[in-house]
Amino acid sequence: MKLKAFLLFSAALFAWILISKVYMLLYYWGVLLVLVSFLNSRKKYQLQPSKTVNLVFFIYMLLIVWERTRHFKFAPLPELLMNDAEHLFFALVISLLIVMLLVTTTRLQFNVQTISTTAAVFNAVGLVNEVFQNLLAGRPMFIFIPDSQKDLLMNVVGTVVFVVVAWLLQQKKRSPAVPTP
Repeated sequence: MKLKAFLLFSAALFAWILISKVYMLLYYWGVLLVLVSFLNSRKKYQLQPSKTVNLVFFIYMLLIVWERTRHFKFAPLPELLMNDAEHLFFALVISLLIVMLLVTTTRLQFNVQTISTTAAVFNAVGLVNEVFQNLLAGRPMFIFIPDSQKDLLMNVVGTVVFVVVAWLLQQKKRSPAVPTP
């Protein structure tokens, strides 16, 4: 997805957020819009499969807006599974975003150091996100309700999944191509 298409579809999501009156989503929408726009201004990012990555970021934003603005609920188990999947996807997408920011704005390469830094930064972002949600809800900053505790746990699980996938990609990148007969 080209940046222009990303921005156009993001504008439609902006309108939907306003119509739905779930204004909390505007913070997330704005941050993702600014970061994706910034990434697209970097030559190193454009050398990556940036159109595919832009599409992943947009699909993430679309799913979050749909999830948070829908007016119907499923049975408790599917709701729980969807929430867990949302947090795993959050971990993978935000980790991908952090990796892209690190690789395109620093001299870091996609390696173990970048993967480790991404895992640490992502979990810090996840903690800040839960504190932010507490502030928006008028709860004490560092007293996490059970749902927030589960979300933080899912962030850790998502980080483990990210680290494993990133490590496997790193290993694949290192292994020499095997000639085919």
